Amino acid sequence: MVFEDLQNLKRLDLSFNKLETLDANTFNKLSSLQRLDLDNNFLIKLPSRLFENLRNLLELNLSNNQLSSIESDLFNGLVSLNSLSISGNNLNCIHLETFNQLINLTELNLSGNKLSSIELNTFSNLVKLSQICLNENHLESILPAIFSGLSNLLVINLSSNHIEALDCQVFKGLARLKRIDLGG
Repeated sequence: MVFEDLQNLKRLDLSFNKLETLDANTFNKLSSLQRLDLDNNFLIKLPSRLFENLRNLLELNLSNNQLSSIESDLFNGLVSLNSLSISGNNLNCIHLETFNQLINLTELNLSGNKLSSIELNTFSNLVKLSQICLNENHLESILPAIFSGLSNLLVINLSSNHIEALDCQVFKGLARLKRIDLGG
């Protein structure tokens, strides 16, 4: 394993390479890692539980790859994660359990994908979330309670989608909200 003896490594930048696949054990020994950049590669699919041993990881950038789906347990173990970016991929759906263990997440960027809908409760465990970017997708509607329980949300970006109408309950209970972007 390439990173086997690097238990004290805090940051790993693998961005702007030509990575297409990663072995399931690639990051197993990097228990001190706090930031991982995998953006701007050619990743198509990531193995289940790839990041499971990265309990101290704070930031993960998977932007601008070719991911069309994400295993529901991909982010298991990332209990310290604050920031997750999966923007600029080809995601067309998100499993209901995908973000369940990301209890400390404050920023989630899913912009520039092909999401046409998002299931209710997809974000329900993200109680510390302050910013969510869902812009530049194919969303036509937003379920009334999709942001329910996310009382720390400050910013919601839904711009450049195909939203035809919004239910009057969509933003209910989001008293701390400072910015909503619904621009075309």
